[in-house]
Amino acid sequence: MASPLWLDKLRAVPIIGFRFTPLYVSNTSLLDLAQPIVNRWIEATHKPDIRFDSPTQLTLDVGNGYSFIAGSELLNGQFNYRAKVTTTPNQDPVVTTNPAEPYTDLVEKVSEQTLQLFDALYKKSPRRLRRVGIVANTAFSPDKVVPGVQSLIDHLGDPWVNGLENYNSMLSVVLQRRDTWHEKCHHTIRRDHVEDESSVDQVLLTLDWQRVYVEPEAVSLQKLRQIVAQCTTDAYKYFETFGMGDLKYE
Repeated sequence: MASPLWLDKLRAVPIIGFRFTPLYVSNTSLLDLAQPIVNRWIEATHKPDIRFDSPTQLTLDVGNGYSFIAGSELLNGQFNYRAKVTTTPNQDPVVTTNPAEPYTDLVEKVSEQTLQLFDALYKKSPRRLRRVGIVANTAFSPDKVVPGVQSLIDHLGDPWVNGLENYNSMLSVVLQRRDTWHEKCHHTIRRDHVEDESSVDQVLLTLDWQRVYVEPEAVSLQKLRQIVAQCTTDAYKYFETFGMGDLKYE
């Protein structure tokens, strides 16, 4: 599988998301179905956070950077680095985060856990898949922008002699169409720097790759696993093309 190495180096974090046709199950019933697998996940952390977002949706935060949202039409898994502040009397606070991991390793872990949750929730309730999303969120210094991102910034600023100082843009494009699905990517890029010592000058980038089905696909765990593997490969190919500057803006 081709790997977007530039994302691996930037502490990018993933979201893996599925959108289904509606199936209305109460949030308490979802929690009952998920409880065995969630109990296994939280054995190491002992810090779960379970939130009922709506009558048919809940968020499961298992306390180690991984969290999941399950609802009538969606199932998402994601990872975020968490900061922990340790205080000791008469000493400066110490801030620690999760050890850095390559984006592609995190995608594999989030995908597997989300698939396990899918199996626990819907083993007896077949789902019909509308969309798969693979997201990369990252941030980096403006003087360390990868070639493809710099090409996009230059292209957006081309009408002005001095280019762009700050920006906040969302670009949505269809990458390809097939008889049964189409593939697209939302690109969100932002820099909002002010001359202030407390301001962090960074570029925020989100790549939201999606495969959208013309007609919903009936999926079992095995089929969904195959779909995730293929979508991950295709998303990585596009992320690498974008990041390395192989798109043509002329």
